[in-house]
Amino acid sequence: MRAWFLNLGPSTTTPQEAASDIRAMLRTEPALVMGCESLDKGPLPNAPGYTKIRDTSLPGRANIFAYVKDAPDLKWDWVDCHLKFPRAEHPELGPHWPRSILRFPLHGEQVIVAHKPPLWKGAGPARWEHDQKLSRMMNPDRNRQRSRMLFWDCNGMEGAQALARRVDGWVVGEHIDNAVVRKVQVVEKGYRPGVDGHHFATDHPWGAFYLRFKFTN
Repeated sequence: MRAWFLNLGPSTTTPQEAASDIRAMLRTEPALVMGCESLDKGPLPNAPGYTKIRDTSLPGRANIFAYVKDAPDLKWDWVDCHLKFPRAEHPELGPHWPRSILRFPLHGEQVIVAHKPPLWKGAGPARWEHDQKLSRMMNPDRNRQRSRMLFWDCNGMEGAQALARRVDGWVVGEHIDNAVVRKVQVVEKGYRPGVDGHHFATDHPWGAFYLRFKFTN
């Protein structure tokens, strides 16, 4: 199976550019297309053969999106954080809204999509809250036989490594857009600045995180 994760970029990425980036990834017909920074990116495109997860009821949920192939009866849930954090940029806008975490099954295994609060002054409590929720969601002691995959913008590689150790997993990827996995075989991994002649609009210079994998249980 193949998966993409893309931070769509901040407000400088237009809804049209974000939709174009998503369509480019979907044209490769992967099992999963996921990402973050989708709050102000419009409704996002629909895609035949894919279930689109798009919830705008809270800013933290609107910040995350996912497309899952061949899953018309897919059920998913959200784990919402509660702690706001100070903005390093534009503090006049007030505290930043809390994050949310998306969770859904894939062939009986677990996939999580997240966007950790950044390494801003005063964001420590919100980052800790986010880590604790992820640890509980991925904790192998609850079901050691289940494969688990977290796709996220971790906003700090040390934190990603620490989470991986806590959940008996490992980090796949060298940049902050990566995956934390357990009981997963990685077939191919890497970063793509674009695909099939299309260049992603994200401000992350490495582009989108790409993973080809198999569940091993």
